[in-house]
Amino acid sequence: MRRSENKPDTELTKAQLRTLRGHVARLAAIAATRWEDALAAENYPGEPSVWRSRLPMRAEPHHVIDCLTEVEACQAWSPVNFELDEPNLLRLRAGTRVGVTGSLVGQRVRFCLEVFEANAERLRLRAAGPVDLIAEYEVHPVTGGSHVDAALSVRRRPGRFAAAVTRVTTVLLGGGVLERTLVRVAREAERRQESAGLVDVST
Repeated sequence: MRRSENKPDTELTKAQLRTLRGHVARLAAIAATRWEDALAAENYPGEPSVWRSRLPMRAEPHHVIDCLTEVEACQAWSPVNFELDEPNLLRLRAGTRVGVTGSLVGQRVRFCLEVFEANAERLRLRAAGPVDLIAEYEVHPVTGGSHVDAALSVRRRPGRFAAAVTRVTTVLLGGGVLERTLVRVAREAERRQESAGLVDVST
């Protein structure tokens, strides 16, 4: 007599197998994404990349500092259009903290802007977002105007979008965007210097 063979209760139907394969595929995709992010974090350099530039300006230091700290002037010379969470904010001061939104790599990118120093000689601030940016401008009085030393450090954060933002930022900086930005600051500061001179003469 043949012994009857009972199928084990754990055997899956074709529909259940398709469902299981779908779950496995989704889990694999999630795992791959997390692995890429983890790898990016592991390979993230401890030291930021730093770009520096120096430019003489035919304007007194206070005109230069005004151009660097007045929000309206910043929007004029900034290489990236941006909006502040506080539209009534007129000037950056030490201790200012405000959200900033701009457009980069075809995406709206948000940063938290914090001003560490803002005085007659120096502006130092941090913009924290997909990348950490620390900008420092030192204004030195010289005969006939000012010398401005600028430094911008870029520190990458983990994640694929952060990697894309970092690449675009470094390409722009490598292409001379910091130097061109200083030229635009100089033009505005020198315009203000000339306007102030005209006022002084007329009075």
